[in-house]
Amino acid sequence: MLEGQPSTRTFFEYLPAFAWRTDAVGNFLHLDPRFLEWQGARIEDHKVNADGSFNYVDAVHPDDAAAALGGWAESLDTGTPYRSQHRMRGADNTYRWCQCDGMPVRDASGAITDWYGTIIDVDEFKRTETSLRDREHELVRLADTVPVLIWSTTATGEPIFINRRLCEWAGIELTDLDDPDRSKLAAAVARSVHPEHAASVGNALRHSFETGAAFAMRYRHRCADGGYRWVEGKAEPLRDDAGRIVRWYGVSRDIEDEIGDREALRKASLRLARATQAASLSALSASIAHEVNQPLAAVVTNAQACQRWLAADPPNLDRARQTIARIVRDAFAGAQVLDRIRALFHDTDPQRLPTQINHVVTEAHALLGDEMRAHGIEVSLSLDSGLPPLPLDRVQVQQLLVNLMRNGAEAMAESAIRRLELGTSRIDGHARLEVRDFGTGLDDPDAAFEPFVTSKPRGMGMGLAICRSIARAHGGELEAQIAAPVGTRMIFSLPLPG
Repeated sequence: MLEGQPSTRTFFEYLPAFAWRTDAVGNFLHLDPRFLEWQGARIEDHKVNADGSFNYVDAVHPDDAAAALGGWAESLDTGTPYRSQHRMRGADNTYRWCQCDGMPVRDASGAITDWYGTIIDVDEFKRTETSLRDREHELVRLADTVPVLIWSTTATGEPIFINRRLCEWAGIELTDLDDPDRSKLAAAVARSVHPEHAASVGNALRHSFETGAAFAMRYRHRCADGGYRWVEGKAEPLRDDAGRIVRWYGVSRDIEDEIGDREALRKASLRLARATQAASLSALSASIAHEVNQPLAAVVTNAQACQRWLAADPPNLDRARQTIARIVRDAFAGAQVLDRIRALFHDTDPQRLPTQINHVVTEAHALLGDEMRAHGIEVSLSLDSGLPPLPLDRVQVQQLLVNLMRNGAEAMAESAIRRLELGTSRIDGHARLEVRDFGTGLDDPDAAFEPFVTSKPRGMGMGLAICRSIARAHGGELEAQIAAPVGTRMIFSLPLPG
């Protein structure tokens, strides 16, 4: 041995394995002292009995002994190299997995003279391997249990896995895709996808596999019974640390019931739209009747007054002429209401021109002056002269104001205070028109704007709903407030230009 080189004993002491040597029949001539110490045994305990059995059989786990020692006996008989993984018992009676390897040594004539080998402790490796295998089985069970259809392909798109649920749902096994004339992917699309969708699904999948883009598509999938159901298929690539795609994972979700529910919802929505259309037509009819009735009622009232003036002796022609002028005015107002309704049906733009809202207020005051005086109602005006012209449909806003004034007058039919206050002002960038009465007030101001909600015995409940529609059509708002000590404030606000 060269000076400075380690001895053979030192070499084996530092070898990360237990070395051993036997004779041709399996008697151990050498066994690493470290292994013997771990076993709590002696070299003499590793011999072959007279009947050819091994006296070290107890050193091997009972479940592994037949395979491990049977393989060792076969190697001794045939001279084939020996390898076995089995559990071996230590001095503390616990078992650890070991890998045993042995090679024969032959003489010049080819006869086996000795066996040399190693024993390596692989217990941690085996436990890790078992844990990984258990986790793999758990993942497979998970994939088979979750209520979706799971599939996987290679980086190029060849199917390599389909879960049990997909197999049973579609009536297909992975081996069914083996076809010498086409790829597994083409076979999968042909067997599984409805003919109307096969081309688009195939193209989308190939695009994803070529570009790495995620796949997402809805299509009809063939079921085990031969029918088709809508599914939503999605797939994402799995990439390695370098960003290369190594596998594709996909899921398909049965959405047939969802599609059916959506169709049912669509039909229900259509029926609801028709019902709403009918209800809207009813509301519109009520609106027309309500709005046309006001100027017509005024025409009738003034016509009756005119008859009285003409029937007088002598006839009061001056008052008759004044009354006829009011008849013309009210008839013209009714015609303008009908024009607004006709414009609504023809989808024409409303006539919104720069208008002084104070002028609209004074016109409405003049229009209802006689009516208010006839009911003993005092009307006061408080107008902000600094308000700029606003883009208004003059007739509609006048219609709104007349409605509010008449509502206020009717609310004060039995009130001690019979005063109606009209005012305009500028507040927070808005022009504000207020009609304040001293009547019975509103129990629920918000509910007053709902169609067909009214507190009048013969009311239709459309007036305030129409007024709010007019306000909002101008980009404004109409709200009701309970006034103190009694009465109601109706406030129409419009954003100021600029």
